[in-house]
Amino acid sequence: MERKKLFLSKNRHHVVINYKKHEIIGNNKQIILEQLELYGFLIPYSCRSGICGKCKLHLISGTVKLLNKSYLDNIHEDGMIFPCCCIPISNITLL
Repeated sequence: MERKKLFLSKNRHHVVINYKKHEIIGNNKQIILEQLELYGFLIPYSCRSGICGKCKLHLISGTVKLLNKSYLDNIHEDGMIFPCCCIPISNITLL
């Protein structure tokens, strides 16, 4: 998969996002769903706010920041995240 350059400001830092055996270079300021879409991944979603749960992915490793506390955020404790309302804080691996 072709690597794309994302704009990095002073406060943005590169993070590596591993998804479905692809490694992409992302940042720590943009939601994961948008970053995956920039690389052509089609992640099912409906609301983009963490309510519907359609975009949930399994966080294998790394740390994310949850931007939106939804009534479904208990799934996060089981290793599931909503990429529509999470920002990677470190390098992450997703399934």
